[in-house]
Amino acid sequence: MNIQFILNGDDIQMTVDPADRLADLLKRKSLADSVHVNCGLGSCGRCMVICNGRPANACMIPAFQLRNAEIITYEGLVQTPEFLLIEKACAQHGLELCQFCKPSVYLLLAVLLEQHNRPSGDDIRQLLSAVNCRCSASEDIFTVAAAVYHLKEGRFNGHAGK
Repeated sequence: MNIQFILNGDDIQMTVDPADRLADLLKRKSLADSVHVNCGLGSCGRCMVICNGRPANACMIPAFQLRNAEIITYEGLVQTPEFLLIEKACAQHGLELCQFCKPSVYLLLAVLLEQHNRPSGDDIRQLLSAVNCRCSASEDIFTVAAAVYHLKEGRFNGHAGK
């Protein structure tokens, strides 16, 4: 089956087996090294992508659902202003994530920045629960999530980098 979708701003066309999963396609075609398939059941969050503006586990997205979808991986996030805000907040709070958790946590933080004007603590906790991170305390990630949003507010108020 032929599919077309957008990956990190690039038009992608490929022939796939309808039973293939996005995570498998990204790995097999070397399109996203940041997508780590661990559980294959959508419970660990290590294969997180943003699909049509929402967080999704790539191991749970069948190829046939990719038609005309817009997918953003960590590799695409790195090219955005949101990535810089997230990096700054992590540095300010001393949060260091392992290579398996970092891409997924950063993608969730980017979704938080895009989808919530003023996220509540519950909004943040619910979103971050999609990644089963064992390398950092959930409270540390929560603190960074709140800091990222405050940095965003500063940027929009003309105080970026101050």
